[in-house]
Amino acid sequence: MVSIVIFNPTVPGYNKCAEGEYFYQYDFSDDGKTYGNPVLEFNERNQNGIISILEKGLKGKEVQFVKNGKILKSKLYIAEFDSNFSYSYDFTKRNFWNKIFGQKMDGIKNVLQQSRV
Repeated sequence: MVSIVIFNPTVPGYNKCAEGEYFYQYDFSDDGKTYGNPVLEFNERNQNGIISILEKGLKGKEVQFVKNGKILKSKLYIAEFDSNFSYSYDFTKRNFWNKIFGQKMDGIKNVLQQSRV
C-alpha cells in the first residue's frame, strides 16, 4: 500500500486534521461515485488526482489564534459543501473544563488572529 502525508509547518490545524486520514476508492472518480473502500488503485486517474493536489494545493483556509509567535488554536475551513463548517484544534495545555468554560481565544489579551489560505 502506498501512502502520502501532506505536512506544512505553517498550518498545524490542517496537519492535525489529516492525521490518520486516507484516500477512498472513489475520491477521484468522474462517475459520481463517492467514498468506497479506504484505498486507491494505482491507476492513471488516481495518479493525476494526487499530482493535482501536490501542484495546486488544497482548498480552504485556516484561521490561527497566535500569541507571542505561538499558535494557540486553529479553525480549519475545508468543507466544500458549507463554507461556515469548521474544525477547531486547541494547541494549549488547558484541561478539558478550561477549554469549554474558560476564556475564549479571541478574549485573551494580545492574541492575534491570522488567516492562511
